[in-house]
Formats: sequence, structure tokens, C-alpha cells
Amino acid sequence: MLKIVPGIWAESSGGAAGANIELAGFPGGSDSPYVTYSVNGSPIFPSSGNISFMDNSSLFRLDESVERTEVLQGGPGVLYSNGQMGATANFILREGTADPQGDIGITVGTESLYRVDGFYSDRLPRIGT
Repeated sequence: MLKIVPGIWAESSGGAAGANIELAGFPGGSDSPYVTYSVNGSPIFPSSGNISFMDNSSLFRLDESVERTEVLQGGPGVLYSNGQMGATANFILREGTADPQGDIGITVGTESLYRVDGFYSDRLPRIGT
């Protein structure tokens, strides 16, 4: 997902998790010490620049509950994250609606990868009416 953001270069590190994410203008090497992931504005985990092989992309997976993603780079990022000056990827979750709606996503891959994700929303029943 971060590959389409200008100024960010992301590559797989050879597994299902643990991407190497580099930002333009920041020193690089491995992992993603200058990137924080948030869900609805709350950081998943503080900046893990000192913990090898544990970046935020290892702690979060996109699924059908995500409506959109907002990425903020640079100076104002410290206001929207835990002091992260590089980039903050904020995943906004879907919300229920008055009309029933839903979808399902199926992923099939090599080495016995099978994944099913779903989302369904409906209005909440009113108690006592």
C-alpha cells in the first residue's frame, strides 16, 4: 500500500511481514524506523527504531474492515502520531450504516495460504421498541 505514496520506497524483506520502508531524506538501512501505523488515529506501537525485525507493518494487516488509508509525511506528522517525524499511515476503519451492507475478500496463495476476510454492517436493534 505504501508503494504508491510519493517519497516512500517499500520492498518485501523476504517474508509475509517485515517490509523495508525507506523515506526520502531520511537515513535508511532496514526495517522501517521512521514509519508509524495508526488505526483511527491511535498508534499501533511506538516507533520501533531500536527493535530489529519488528516494524509496524509486521503488526498490522489490511482487511475488509479498512475504509481508507491516510499517509502524512514530514513535520506535521509529530502532531498526529507518537512523535514520529517520518511518516504516519493512518488506517480509517469502516463504520456501520442504517442500510445493511457487506463484502467478502478471499486470498489464495502459495504454501497453503488461504485467507477469508469479511465485513457486514447493519443498524443496531433498538431495545424496548
